[in-house]
Amino acid sequence: MYLKFLNYFRGFAIFLIVVGHSFEVSGFFDSKIGILNPFYKKLIYAMVTGGTSLFIFISGFLFHHVFYTRGFNFKKFMENKYKNVFLPYSVIILPAIIIEFYKTISLNNFSVKFEDILRSILLYFSGTALSSTWYIPFSLLLFLASPIFIKYIELEQYKKRIIFLGLVVSIIIHRPIHDLTINVFQSLIYFSPIYCLGIYFSQNKETLIPKLNKNINWIGIIWLALVIYQAKFDKYTNSHKQMFNIKGIDIMIIQKLFLCLFLLGIFYKIQENGNVKFDKTFDILAKYSFPIFFIHNYFIEYIFPFFLKILNINLKLDIFGLFVLGAIVCMSSILVSFTSSNFIKRINR
Repeated sequence: MYLKFLNYFRGFAIFLIVVGHSFEVSGFFDSKIGILNPFYKKLIYAMVTGGTSLFIFISGFLFHHVFYTRGFNFKKFMENKYKNVFLPYSVIILPAIIIEFYKTISLNNFSVKFEDILRSILLYFSGTALSSTWYIPFSLLLFLASPIFIKYIELEQYKKRIIFLGLVVSIIIHRPIHDLTINVFQSLIYFSPIYCLGIYFSQNKETLIPKLNKNINWIGIIWLALVIYQAKFDKYTNSHKQMFNIKGIDIMIIQKLFLCLFLLGIFYKIQENGNVKFDKTFDILAKYSFPIFFIHNYFIEYIFPFFLKILNINLKLDIFGLFVLGAIVCMSSILVSFTSSNFIKRINR
């Protein structure tokens, strides 16, 4: 069954991820001065960053709603993910790896060392050639762990306890450092409670979503209080560390958990009320969410900075400009995806 509210959610999630990656190029938030940024900028930063958790919640929801309810077949599931996720990833990330390889050898008068080749291989397997593509090697492990999540779905009890205990572990271990180490296991442990929460809400949507809507104001207040806490005490960023190092409590995953619940309730209400313009906008974003995810980093990390440097422009956008830039990046990514797919279709005729 098609769930319009989840489509809204997916469209909004990809837009939030793009905006979260646009802070640097927009000039809205100065990473060089960090905690010296104004309070309201740290507040916006805390609200927007960490959007991956929203995507993972949706993935968990869809894992149950689509793949499990249709009759889960692990082989077909992995074949589908290989075709639709890992093959596109291998194509999309290749230019970034080549660019980074060129930058590395150019510093050594274009003499190629074994370390340079090894670095390129690690860039691919770690997914760190671009800001967001670390998600793909992690998602491979998430998909391979599907039989474990099937067991979770079929448990008759203890589901909420597993989510709670998983969150306790997550806030202690934090997200992994984005370097060349392929630390996908830490990501799997960190994000699994959110994935399980998505599964749990899919299984119990008929009873949980009405309850969610009754308490939507309180959920929103708790989310906003967590965001204010993060900005006030300079915990507004995603927390990255080695798994077994002690570095306090990670607040971001709890904040994003409440944001997931808040948005789920809000988008369900919007679905009930109906809005044609809203439908069209978020349908497009949801339809192209994966192409946007794959392509947007090239605009943010390479294309826009290249032209800004040539034109000697130093962007200092306000909050409105930040979100407009995010919309431009999304539209540009959609245009590239649409043009490329049409070109490939013509070649194959």
